[in-house]
Amino acid sequence: MISCIILISFIFEVVTLALIEKKMWGTIYTPLNVLMIPFAAIALFSIVFAGFCSLYPFCYDSILVWEVGLLVFFIPSALIRFLMPDNADFSCLCIKNDLNIRNFTMILLPILILYGLYILKSAKEMQYAASIGSDDFADKTSSFGPWAHLFVIVIALEIFCFQFISRKRWWLIFGILLCVLYGVIAQIKGWVLIPIFAGVFVNIFSNRLRLNIKKISYVCLIGTGFFFLSYYLNLVVSKNEQMSNDILFFIFKNFTHYLTSGVLGLSMDMERGILEPYNPGYLYTPFVNIYNLIANEPMLGSLNLYYLETLWPGLHSNIRSFMGTIYIYGGPFWGSLTVLLFSSIAYSIRAFRIIRQNCLLLPLDAWFCAILFMGWFDYYFALLNPYEVLFFLWLLPYFFSKNVSIFNKKVNKNDIQ
Repeated sequence: MISCIILISFIFEVVTLALIEKKMWGTIYTPLNVLMIPFAAIALFSIVFAGFCSLYPFCYDSILVWEVGLLVFFIPSALIRFLMPDNADFSCLCIKNDLNIRNFTMILLPILILYGLYILKSAKEMQYAASIGSDDFADKTSSFGPWAHLFVIVIALEIFCFQFISRKRWWLIFGILLCVLYGVIAQIKGWVLIPIFAGVFVNIFSNRLRLNIKKISYVCLIGTGFFFLSYYLNLVVSKNEQMSNDILFFIFKNFTHYLTSGVLGLSMDMERGILEPYNPGYLYTPFVNIYNLIANEPMLGSLNLYYLETLWPGLHSNIRSFMGTIYIYGGPFWGSLTVLLFSSIAYSIRAFRIIRQNCLLLPLDAWFCAILFMGWFDYYFALLNPYEVLFFLWLLPYFFSKNVSIFNKKVNKNDIQ
């Protein structure tokens, strides 16, 4: 009975906050909504799917963590909206693509070629194609050292390709595909999906794309396809396995595990009384490690070391979703402050973008929303990559923008080049 009340109240809260956000900001695509709605959908799927497959009952206290967290996340949204000028134009912005394509190309091509050559060199050192798709190959090419930072620039460039692609710049699709391929090779599903979601958001925010059920289905199918491709590289290409029904079922199990691990990982963790030690510093790992590096102190790890078997026997999860991770490590006090902080940053970027009518802030807004969109999975701000990508999204336009302007009018089909 209590579980039903919690679930119904959560659904009511999600619907209510979504409608309020749309009323306040003039769009359904607000930071709170892109965090809240995907989690609600994944949570409902996880609860139903776990009822058939999981060995453990679902802990509905984990839903309460999200209920409270979403209300806290809403506070900066309401406050910043209240402080904005009354004459602010909340309609979607329209980009006039006055990009210096030559300068952009001079940045894009050398970086993609340089990173591609390094991948080929690494493959040669690790026995060519047999190494591509393996975890060791991903660690060597995109997880550590200076090449990991170059991979971050590749992610930023991928988002700019999404932003500036048009009929006249159709060839940018090859840049996007190459960036996605590098992400697949990195063997980190999030760094394949998040830039794609950011690319979708940047086109939604610029009023060049309107989502419907058909387009959402395409995005989901593409994301699922890249997930299967990642495992195909890891199993069939890297380990010389033969494609079979067993391999397909293995990929299916891992896909459903990936989809539900954040929700069910938090549920099981709370059912066991929270295994992780209280450590607010974990929520700010990149900044703590910068201090530790300067002070010659031991570095703080960004991975949760507590793995729990959630859905399928033998498959374990160490992730707890966005709100779950914040609550587990930060508790009520530091958890609330952290939620307020990231909500304030997200809505400040949105407010400045609207007030200044500045297209240079579109990728920043889109990237932040893409990170929040994956909140059903994990808390990504314990990693350095999100901050690095934000930095390069801010820095790179100064090298290739050329009087990129924004104008206020509705987009006609004939206006999109």
